[in-house]
Amino acid sequence: RSGLRLSFRCSLVSEQQSQQREPPQIFSTRMSGGQPIGSASLKRSFEIDLGVNIIPSCVTLGKFDGKHPFLAAAMPGSQVIVHAPHAVSTGETSTTRVLSVNRSVQALACAPIASDGRDCLLIGSQTALQAFDVHDNTDLFFRDAPDGVGALAVLPETNTIVSGGNCSVQGYTAKGDDDFWTVAGDEVGCLEAIDMDHKGSKKQLLVGSNDATIRVFESDEMTAEYDETAPVTSLVAICPGRFAYSLANGTVGVYEGEHRLWRVKTKHKAVGLQVMDANNDGMDELIIAWDSGKVEVRDIGRGTLLFKDQLGGTIAGLLVADYRMDGSKQALFVMVDGKIKGYTVAQTGSSLEDAEEEEVRQQEVRLKELHDARDALYSKLRTLDTQLEENKSGKIGASGGTRTHIPADTEVNCQWAVNHTAKCVDLVVSTNNDTVVSMVAVFADQVFDGESLLIRAETPESRLNIPIVTDKAVGANLFLKIFVGQRNASVYHMFEQGFKLPKFSMFVPDEKRPEPQGHVSFGAPTDMQRMQLWLSTSFNISINSPSTTSALTLPFKSIRDKLALTVVAKPSESPGVVDVKFAIDDMAVAASLVQDLSQFLGVKELHSTASFPEEMQKLQSILVQVEEFNSARVRLSAEMADVSNVAKGIIVRAEDLRLLGNMEGARDSYVELHARNQELLIEHSKRTSNHQSLLGALKEVNKYIQKASQLRVGPVSKKIIAACRQCIQSNDTAKLADIMMQTR
Repeated sequence: RSGLRLSFRCSLVSEQQSQQREPPQIFSTRMSGGQPIGSASLKRSFEIDLGVNIIPSCVTLGKFDGKHPFLAAAMPGSQVIVHAPHAVSTGETSTTRVLSVNRSVQALACAPIASDGRDCLLIGSQTALQAFDVHDNTDLFFRDAPDGVGALAVLPETNTIVSGGNCSVQGYTAKGDDDFWTVAGDEVGCLEAIDMDHKGSKKQLLVGSNDATIRVFESDEMTAEYDETAPVTSLVAICPGRFAYSLANGTVGVYEGEHRLWRVKTKHKAVGLQVMDANNDGMDELIIAWDSGKVEVRDIGRGTLLFKDQLGGTIAGLLVADYRMDGSKQALFVMVDGKIKGYTVAQTGSSLEDAEEEEVRQQEVRLKELHDARDALYSKLRTLDTQLEENKSGKIGASGGTRTHIPADTEVNCQWAVNHTAKCVDLVVSTNNDTVVSMVAVFADQVFDGESLLIRAETPESRLNIPIVTDKAVGANLFLKIFVGQRNASVYHMFEQGFKLPKFSMFVPDEKRPEPQGHVSFGAPTDMQRMQLWLSTSFNISINSPSTTSALTLPFKSIRDKLALTVVAKPSESPGVVDVKFAIDDMAVAASLVQDLSQFLGVKELHSTASFPEEMQKLQSILVQVEEFNSARVRLSAEMADVSNVAKGIIVRAEDLRLLGNMEGARDSYVELHARNQELLIEHSKRTSNHQSLLGALKEVNKYIQKASQLRVGPVSKKIIAACRQCIQSNDTAKLADIMMQTR
């Protein structure tokens, strides 16, 4: 296919300048020194030292007595510390309490589920979810969580408690009863309630997982999906339809609806995001806490840096609340070493002196921008003067290159070519005359590890191949900067151009591929013309003679892993419907094909039938492993209980002998106790290993459920998940394959 230039802009740059050119601004995080950089300004108001270490990302705030704010944070050693800053005023003798959980804490949250509406503490661990009333020192409920609890959130309209675990999302009522259950693509890293439909209530749930995807759920039905480039670590709702996110690779950004407003990327990881009015203008700003101790305030709409500070330590979490109860909110930065550093909004401009300082600061910023613009214009002017002089004289440049100008009709074309040797597709960049392509910089999300790729030709020619390799089916808009000039030139013209990478570009036509055994079939509400348009858009093919009546059979093979695919489409007997069949042995790719076609056609509900014998055999073997791991868990627990009871008896006997003065007998008893303790340690190691294996197997089962649900669209997908969950709970796994492969 010939490359269609989506955008075109030409400028003249030297080779030395091109090497020094910085990447696009969306990746830049350079900041000037000082305190306030924009209109926001925070000042440190107080500092509290809890005297203990804090686990990162395990901090929360709640009103456990119904009136005053409390801070709860997880400590190493299966404990939670609760700080009550107003304890003295309420008659308490201490401002801190330590709760022993006896399980490694992985997530904390608060929910107003007490009988009188007070907040209660939610504690998530690797095996359980516990709701604890801090004020009354009682448990509200305790639920086993086989998938673990890695993140917690509360839907405020219904006080539904949501936990994210090992490829699953579980909803509980305020009493701890099951509300809903659904699957996620990978381990859930963060959850956040949000109003995505602009109806005034936070009924939707943002789910960030380790497969670099943000999903939007309403109850147990997924309504939207955002693909990113790294595991999602933090989410915060800003306003209806708008939220901020952070990734494990140091990226922070903001989405509004389906569109990303901005993003920045650093070498550090964001450990907390919150919104707060940081300049008293009535509009919230985004506060970012980095694990390096850096603090930033950014404009939500543009991402402009407004304020920065360095706390001098590792930040465990970020919270915003009226912690001092003085009528104003504070940003609370909880450090790993146990310090709480509170920031309030600095009152700037309240006096004539403050106003003058603010005006001077703004003038300095503006002056610096003008100086930078002047330097850039001078550089362009010098280059243009050199070019004009050489064009008039026809002389060779001082650096030894030929004349810097290129023909006025020079065009740059892009097209795809299959590279069977490298098992990838090549983006072929070429010119229409004797000019050469010296270097190409490609920027794209989800395609390259560093989100960019630079290719420089050893010997510049009029054609340059750029290898594109993707680990999964992903479509992207590529932004190219192409440097074109005369041979042996030292100055090149830069062309900026956009080009689209089809989602299934790794599948190429192949008549000799083996016929797949698996398939998914359904009726798509469309016509053959739109079906052919989708094929041309999502694959590297061009249908020369489109037909609206004849059937279509297209064989493909993946150049990445030689996976065979056959697409069959034919008009159905029902009007306005095309019978579609994707024959392939990989359920994940089949699900991706169904979802991509449904999104292209705007389909809201789609039924399908499927058959994947190889995948179902793998699932059955995993289910057998799950049963074996569960049996081993019960057996190991019983053995540990027996050894523990024996150890308790030995302790009692040893103490009795010691009190009777029989020191030799007491010594023998303690020697035996040591041996029993070693047995307990060994059994605990076995149980831990078995539990990790069980979690891995359950994760694979949940992934199969997700793939089966994504073979359908809309309410039927939700029914598949619910039916699979019921089969697993009732231990009726024999029906699981039948449910996954059909919808009715």
